[in-house]
Amino acid sequence: MLGLVAFGHAALAQNTGYKMNVKMTDGSFFSVPADDVSEVYFTTTEEKQFTDTYYTVSGRAEKGPFKSGTTITMQPLDLTANALGTAQTTMTFDDCGNYGFRNMLFKYPYVQVSANGLFFNEVDDYNTRDTQISLQGYADLQNGSKVNVNVVTHLISERVVNLVIGGIDFDVALSQAQGELLSAFGLQRLNDKSFTQVSISDGDDYAAGLLAITMPLLYSRKGSELISWMTRLRYDFADDGKFTEQNKEQYKKDRNNLSLSYNVQRLIEKYHEYGLSVNVKDLKYFYDWDDDGVAGNEIYDPSQPATYDVTSINAPMEGGTYTVNVSCNVPLYTSPLYYGDANSYPYYEPFIQSDMSLTTTYNNGVLSITVNPAQYRIISDRTVVLYDAVGNIAVSVTVSQEGNPSGTFLTELGKNYVMWVCQYLSSAHARYRIADAKYTGMTENNDFHAPLEVYNSNLNYLFSYPYQLIRRNMEAFRNTSSPSVYALLPMAVLTNSLAYYELVTMFGGVPYISQEQDMYNYSIPRTSQEEILNKLVENLTSVMDQLQDNKGGYIASEDDIAMPSKDLARVVLADIYMYQGNYSAAKSLLEEIVNARRYSLSATQNGLGANDAEIIWSMPTTNYGGGTTRAAAIDYDATYTIIKTYSDVLLSLAECESKLGNDTKASEYLSQVKSAKSIETTSADVIAAISEVRSKIQTDFGGYFAFLKRTGLAQSTLGLEEYQLLFPIPQSELNANPMMTQNPGYSSFVTR
Repeated sequence: MLGLVAFGHAALAQNTGYKMNVKMTDGSFFSVPADDVSEVYFTTTEEKQFTDTYYTVSGRAEKGPFKSGTTITMQPLDLTANALGTAQTTMTFDDCGNYGFRNMLFKYPYVQVSANGLFFNEVDDYNTRDTQISLQGYADLQNGSKVNVNVVTHLISERVVNLVIGGIDFDVALSQAQGELLSAFGLQRLNDKSFTQVSISDGDDYAAGLLAITMPLLYSRKGSELISWMTRLRYDFADDGKFTEQNKEQYKKDRNNLSLSYNVQRLIEKYHEYGLSVNVKDLKYFYDWDDDGVAGNEIYDPSQPATYDVTSINAPMEGGTYTVNVSCNVPLYTSPLYYGDANSYPYYEPFIQSDMSLTTTYNNGVLSITVNPAQYRIISDRTVVLYDAVGNIAVSVTVSQEGNPSGTFLTELGKNYVMWVCQYLSSAHARYRIADAKYTGMTENNDFHAPLEVYNSNLNYLFSYPYQLIRRNMEAFRNTSSPSVYALLPMAVLTNSLAYYELVTMFGGVPYISQEQDMYNYSIPRTSQEEILNKLVENLTSVMDQLQDNKGGYIASEDDIAMPSKDLARVVLADIYMYQGNYSAAKSLLEEIVNARRYSLSATQNGLGANDAEIIWSMPTTNYGGGTTRAAAIDYDATYTIIKTYSDVLLSLAECESKLGNDTKASEYLSQVKSAKSIETTSADVIAAISEVRSKIQTDFGGYFAFLKRTGLAQSTLGLEEYQLLFPIPQSELNANPMMTQNPGYSSFVTR
């Protein structure tokens, strides 16, 4: 007998300098570097002796399970992998790929089993649902008569034949080929079991390894493409038990595009249809993501957390570079090597531009973060993360930055949204101002005076325009979890509060639309005046600190409208407080405006310019797309809408002081307005004198009626009956909203 020595693939280089010396039976010697030897085993040229044996062969055909009716061919082999005798055929008898052959006599315990048929594709069954593929495998029946045919047995099949032809025993060739394939995928830990004994439905590590190898082959391939790809890999592996770099790169690319959890779930659901309960281990642990030759060792273990010396960074507007020292027992990356199972969120186009501009690098345990100069007015916080190979977060550093006051704010979508808000606000406030002037007699009219009828067309505009604004702003209220929308919340709260306040002063209690309600549900009952005002106080105070504490004036750009001055909120909140009788709280807010010395009085009584020195807030009277809205500025034909003025602030402050018993101080504030605008008053009573001044200047911005009501002067000054202190609910609203009720005194006008 001639002894032959066969050597496996090179071991990990250890540079020992030793050699392995072999003396042959003929007296000759040869030697190889010991560091290159991984295995030593013996084969023989003498034929092994076998006894004819009966075997009942069964198993599963799987690439995803083959479907019922798949053709299974079993071919007995001799010691050199050549066909011996007649091949036998059968078919799978269920959709799980199960097959079986009855008791058969074998001269040698070696067999080839092939499967050809339809199969379930867990990655994309649509692409291959009508495709028949063929898989084959070799088996040594001495290790068991169960022979599963799968991707592993298929990919090593030509390699097995080549090894046997090269003089290696059949059973050794099977073991070597499988070991080489598993090593190519970093799964050498699974080589203690023949994959002819493994099924993807087993639920163990071997099943997970088989499924992990299999899935990337299916990615984005139609039937013919899949067949061609598996054939290419099979013959690439056959010669030397390795894959070319090109094929490895393509496999990795396909692997990284998979959604493993989704595909596994599809497979589990398919088996459930077949009546089987299948578990699959986390496949991320069965890929060699970082190509170090071992699958799964690069995944972060939270029980052994990374440590780092910086958890938060506060960068100035100018930016800067910062370093974080990190220690972790697995490799980390600024972006994961695999994204397939990362959480996905619905895409939304942002309203604001607030992205922080930064770059990150990570090398040798040092995370470097460079924050670039701020480009936008508001900069959203960023979380800089280091991941393991599959996207688990090991390091998390919060980075914040000061905004650039002169930077941009809104995206085009945000500008579009703000233009609508501007239109609705200017339209609603213009109607309010016009109704206020007409009803109080500040301007002559023949279409809006007491007693009003429920069919008065002006009522429809007064009621519907504010709700157009309110419903538009609900988009911001209902998306506060989005940073893109949250930044617009102060504007939405402020403009909604103004709309509700003006509705209350005209109609009393009205429907209050909450975030939980359907904004297109028109069947909403009235909320009391007191409850609405309390809600407005709560809402405005909650956003006050988020507003810009700067001078207002004429605000034309969408960016500036979206970031209103705190002074506007102060005046609106002071109005609400005064309407509630809380003059002390109103006084504090108004004094903040006076003490800031941002505004001055104009000599003009009415017809103030858009950006007159005393304008606290005015805006263009525009419709969507630009241009003057004639309907919104009816009677005045203004291209701008004045919301609040400094003269209003001083008169309100005079009212507060008088109500709090400080008539001397009240007279000082009143005198400033009278002197600047050359107005004489006849009443010695401070509140009555304020009324005289307001009647001459308030047509520009409205609110005279609200002043008369809160001071108790409305009935005597305007000659109204008590019920006429509220306008009637328009008949159109009563028709549209079955939950709406009419104000007292107007019931005789109501028809449904």
